[in-house]
Amino acid sequence: MKVVLFNSLTKKGILMTLKSTRDMIEKVLITDTNVINAITRQLNIKNIRNEMFPTWRLTLQPGEEYDLGTAYYGAYLVRNSDSGAAALIMVGAGVSSNILLSDGNSISTDFTAGGKIILNKKTSNGNVYVKNGRSTEAYINVMQITNY
Repeated sequence: MKVVLFNSLTKKGILMTLKSTRDMIEKVLITDTNVINAITRQLNIKNIRNEMFPTWRLTLQPGEEYDLGTAYYGAYLVRNSDSGAAALIMVGAGVSSNILLSDGNSISTDFTAGGKIILNKKTSNGNVYVKNGRSTEAYINVMQITNY
């Protein structure tokens, strides 16, 4: 028995035996819909980056907090465009996140710190929060580098 395997990217069909088609399918076991969607968008690097590294672009008022809606632990890149500050923060399951790299002291993991941008969890295994501890509006970018 012969089958036609159609390639949606090239818009061409390939005549193959059923066995060779089955062998090919067994070799390529892609089940993650994000990967499939990225491939079908013709490997647009921006789309792949957005799928792999979720990013939040926030404008927070003084004292305002934002729940990122994720409890994943790993690395988070925090940037504050107002002060030109950036930090790489390691977030674990607990509330004791650590700043791995920072170019200054305007980003913190301590929710009681004043005058800083804060990123941390409030409870063990809880969601990650960002807070504007500054006295002025803050434009904050957060990129989750570790994605599960």
